[in-house]
Amino acid sequence: MFVEVLANGGGASTALQRLAPFITAGDREGLPFLVSNARKDIDYYRSMSGAAGAQRTIADGVADALCAAVDAGQGQAWMPELVRIFRRSAD
Repeated sequence: MFVEVLANGGGASTALQRLAPFITAGDREGLPFLVSNARKDIDYYRSMSGAAGAQRTIADGVADALCAAVDAGQGQAWMPELVRIFRRSAD
Protein backbone atom coordinates (compact mmCIF):
# COMPACT_ATOMS: atom_id res chain seq x y z
CA MET A 1 0.00 0.00 0.00
CA PHE A 2 2.82 2.42 0.90
CA VAL A 3 4.51 2.04 -2.49
CA GLU A 4 1.16 2.45 -4.23
CA VAL A 5 0.47 5.72 -2.42
CA LEU A 6 3.92 7.05 -3.32
CA ALA A 7 3.63 5.91 -6.95
CA ASN A 8 0.32 7.74 -7.35
CA GLY A 9 1.56 10.97 -5.83
CA GLY A 10 4.63 13.10 -5.49
CA GLY A 11 6.87 10.09 -4.86
CA ALA A 12 6.41 8.73 -8.39
CA SER A 13 9.94 8.44 -9.77
CA THR A 14 12.47 6.18 -11.39
CA ALA A 15 14.08 5.71 -7.97
CA LEU A 16 10.80 4.41 -6.54
CA GLN A 17 10.32 2.09 -9.51
CA ARG A 18 13.76 0.60 -8.86
CA LEU A 19 13.25 0.28 -5.09
CA ALA A 20 9.63 -0.92 -5.12
CA PRO A 21 10.45 -4.58 -5.91
CA PHE A 22 12.68 -4.74 -2.84
CA ILE A 23 10.21 -2.89 -0.61
CA THR A 24 7.31 -5.12 -1.62
CA ALA A 25 8.98 -8.48 -2.27
CA GLY A 26 12.63 -8.38 -1.20
CA ASP A 27 13.78 -8.41 -4.86
CA ARG A 28 17.01 -6.41 -5.11
CA GLU A 29 17.44 -6.85 -8.89
CA GLY A 30 15.93 -3.44 -9.70
CA LEU A 31 19.17 -1.62 -8.94
CA PRO A 32 22.20 -3.94 -9.04
CA PHE A 33 24.69 -1.38 -7.73
CA LEU A 34 26.82 -1.86 -4.62
CA VAL A 35 26.54 0.45 -1.63
CA SER A 36 30.35 0.79 -1.63
CA ASN A 37 30.24 2.03 -5.24
CA ALA A 38 27.55 4.55 -4.36
CA ARG A 39 29.75 5.80 -1.51
CA LYS A 40 32.66 6.25 -3.92
CA ASP A 41 30.44 8.09 -6.43
CA ILE A 42 28.99 10.47 -3.84
CA ASP A 43 32.55 11.26 -2.72
CA TYR A 44 33.43 12.19 -6.33
CA TYR A 45 30.35 14.42 -6.44
CA ARG A 46 31.25 16.07 -3.13
CA SER A 47 34.77 16.79 -4.40
CA MET A 48 33.45 18.36 -7.60
CA SER A 49 30.88 20.40 -5.69
CA GLY A 50 33.50 21.64 -3.26
CA ALA A 51 35.82 22.61 -6.09
CA ALA A 52 32.98 24.52 -7.76
CA GLY A 53 32.08 26.30 -4.53
CA ALA A 54 28.61 24.74 -4.51
CA GLN A 55 26.69 23.79 -1.40
CA ARG A 56 27.06 20.15 -0.36
CA THR A 57 24.58 19.88 2.50
CA ILE A 58 22.43 17.13 0.99
CA ALA A 59 25.40 15.33 -0.55
CA ASP A 60 27.12 15.33 2.84
CA GLY A 61 24.06 13.75 4.44
CA VAL A 62 23.88 11.07 1.76
CA ALA A 63 27.61 10.42 2.14
CA ASP A 64 27.24 10.08 5.92
CA ALA A 65 24.43 7.53 5.48
CA LEU A 66 26.38 5.50 2.90
CA CYS A 67 29.55 5.62 5.01
CA ALA A 68 27.61 4.33 8.01
CA ALA A 69 26.32 1.40 5.95
CA VAL A 70 29.79 0.58 4.62
CA ASP A 71 31.33 0.92 8.10
CA ALA A 72 28.69 -1.50 9.39
CA GLY A 73 29.91 -4.12 6.91
CA GLN A 74 27.20 -3.56 4.30
CA GLY A 75 29.36 -2.26 1.44
CA GLN A 76 28.67 -5.35 -0.68
CA ALA A 77 24.90 -4.98 -0.34
CA TRP A 78 23.01 -3.69 -3.34
CA MET A 79 21.44 -0.24 -3.15
CA PRO A 80 17.83 -1.46 -2.70
CA GLU A 81 18.97 -3.28 0.43
CA LEU A 82 19.52 0.10 2.09
CA VAL A 83 15.79 -0.05 2.86
CA ARG A 84 16.52 -2.98 5.19
CA ILE A 85 19.86 -1.65 6.43
CA PHE A 86 18.46 1.74 7.42
CA ARG A 87 15.43 0.16 9.03
CA ARG A 88 17.73 -1.93 11.25
CA SER A 89 19.87 1.05 12.22
CA ALA A 90 16.80 3.02 13.27
CA ASP A 91 15.59 0.26 15.64
